Amino acid sequence: MSEDEIKQCLLQYAANEEDESSGGGKGKKRSSVAKKTSATTKEEPDSSALKWAWLIVKVMVLVPVFIVVLLGCVYNIIAIAAAISPEFEMYMGQVSSPYIYPAMRQARRLLKPLTDSLGFSLAGYYNADCMVENPYYLDPIDDCFLCENVQEIRDLTGHSVKRQKKFVEASDPFVLRNYMKNRVDIAALQKMYFAEEGRFEIGGFKEFLTNLDGVRNISDFFYKYNYEDILKARKGSGYMTWATNSVPTSQAIRKLFPRPDFIPPEGEVSLSKQIIIEGPIAALHEFSVAGFAKVWYVQAQGTRRVRLMAHPDCMEACSDLELVMNSGDLVFFQDQFWRLQTEPVMSDDPNAPAEKSVAIAFHGSFTS
Repeated sequence: MSEDEIKQCLLQYAANEEDESSGGGKGKKRSSVAKKTSATTKEEPDSSALKWAWLIVKVMVLVPVFIVVLLGCVYNIIAIAAAISPEFEMYMGQVSSPYIYPAMRQARRLLKPLTDSLGFSLAGYYNADCMVENPYYLDPIDDCFLCENVQEIRDLTGHSVKRQKKFVEASDPFVLRNYMKNRVDIAALQKMYFAEEGRFEIGGFKEFLTNLDGVRNISDFFYKYNYEDILKARKGSGYMTWATNSVPTSQAIRKLFPRPDFIPPEGEVSLSKQIIIEGPIAALHEFSVAGFAKVWYVQAQGTRRVRLMAHPDCMEACSDLELVMNSGDLVFFQDQFWRLQTEPVMSDDPNAPAEKSVAIAFHGSFTS
C-alpha cells in the first residue's frame, strides 16, 4: 500500500471511532431522559393522592361549618317569624315538640365523653329554668308596701307555729333561735352524699362554685376535704356553694334539712336547694334569687352575719336589716323585697364566736 492509502485508512478509522463515541453519548442521554421520565411518572400518582387527601380534609371541615351556619340561619328566620306571628309560634311548637327530647338525648350522648373527661355533668341543666343564670337580675317591683314598715327582724323564738304562719302570710321577716335541733356538720353531709351518691351523680348539679384547690365538682369536695382541711384552706377563706334542682336530690337533702313547721300544708317547697360551706373568714357571699319568693335560711353550723339588703326599687321605702346567726338559727324573709348576704363575724365583734369554726348553711324557698 502506498503512503497516501495508509493515511486515508487511518483518517477513516478515526472518523468511525468518533461516530461511535458520539452515538454512545446520545444513547446515554436518551437513557438518562428515559429514567427521569420514568421517575416523573412514578411521582405523579403520589402528588395526585395528596391532592385528593387535602380535598377530603377541606370537605370534612367545610361541610359541618356549612350545616351549622345553615341551621343557625334557619333558626333565626323561624325565631323572627315566631316573634311576629303568635300563630306561627304555636304551630312550630306543635311540630317540633316530638323531636326536642330525642335531639337533646343525642346531643348529650355526643357530649358525654367530653364532659366525663372534664368532670362536668349536664344532668343538672335538665330542670334548670335558664342555661346561664344572671344572679344580678331582679324582677322590677311596682309597690313596696309589704316592706316599707319593717324596721327589724322579729325574734319569734318560743312563739306558736300559728303566730309564725301569720308573719309568713304578711311576708314579715323573723328569726327562730336554736330552731334546728339536729346539728349538721361536714361528716353528716359526707354520709348523706355517699349514701345517695347515685342520685347526686344523675341530678346533683345546678350550680357549683368553690375556691378550694383540686375541686372541680361536688364529688371531689366530699372525697378530698374534711372539717380540718376546710378550716385551714386558703387561710380560712375557703368556700363551697352547691345548688341542686331535682326530685331525687331534694329528697336526700330533706333528711338533713326538713321542711319548717311554719310552711302551710298546702305550700309547695321549691326543688331548688342550696348548701353553703365557708371557712371562718370567708368573704361576703350574696345569694342568687331563690325558686320561690318566700325563703328560709338555716345556719346549721358556725356563725355568720346575715344582711337583708332592700331591693333597688325599694331602697327609699324599705330598710336594710341584719343579725348574727349562730348554729341552729333560722331566718325567714321574702326575697322579692330583700336580697340575702352573709359575711364573717370578725374577732373584734362582741358577737364573734370564742372559737373559729367552719360555717354550714342551707337556703330553701316555698310558696303558700
